[in-house]
Amino acid sequence: MLISPSFDALAVHVVQPYAVGDIIYASSTSAMTKLTIGTNKYALLSNGTIPAWGQLDLTAGVTGILPVANGGTGANISALVNQIPFFNATPVMTTSANLTFDGTTLLVGTTLTVTGLTTATGGIKNSAGYTGTVLEVTDTLSMNALPNNYETLICNKATAFTVTLPTGNSTVLGRRYLIKNVGVGVVTVTGNGVQLIDGDVTQSLYQWDDIIVQCYLIASTGLYAWSIM
Repeated sequence: MLISPSFDALAVHVVQPYAVGDIIYASSTSAMTKLTIGTNKYALLSNGTIPAWGQLDLTAGVTGILPVANGGTGANISALVNQIPFFNATPVMTTSANLTFDGTTLLVGTTLTVTGLTTATGGIKNSAGYTGTVLEVTDTLSMNALPNNYETLICNKATAFTVTLPTGNSTVLGRRYLIKNVGVGVVTVTGNGVQLIDGDVTQSLYQWDDIIVQCYLIASTGLYAWSIM
């Protein structure tokens, strides 16, 4: 390949034939070899013995963390099963056991809070929204069994079922509940059969329907009832 048999005596070593971009490298301790220019956008890599053109292996060919400004995460994250990565205030990407999705159910911890609102009587927010625990309901439910901080119920079932409001009393007075049906099955909301909802024993929620109810006291009778807001 060399034009002179006395390689070491040459002041300039010439490789023939050659083209623009070709590289000369030592293929052994006594021989030089030409490496033809690589494919456009390929990088010059090493296979551990000689140089070669190729594409970077992102699993083993790079180190470090790509910054957010360059399209990366800004952090080395290792998400557990079902955890959803998100950017924090830094911003770098992180995960939390309070934000998960298993392919069917999206869970936001145990509490979903809307901030920047003024709290009213009974832990109720103003007309802009609610705070408190969100509960997914998938079967017949008596709300008397729930802690007081549950204020939003998301109903989701393929068949019909019933949600019974808590028994109205001085503790429940003024409390509001948002009940929404996202399932196919019809949800029947009842005030235990005695405490009416806008004068009716029950209210029916079809898919995507929702209702906001508030417990109040009927002054003329001293009975508790529910009003649709």
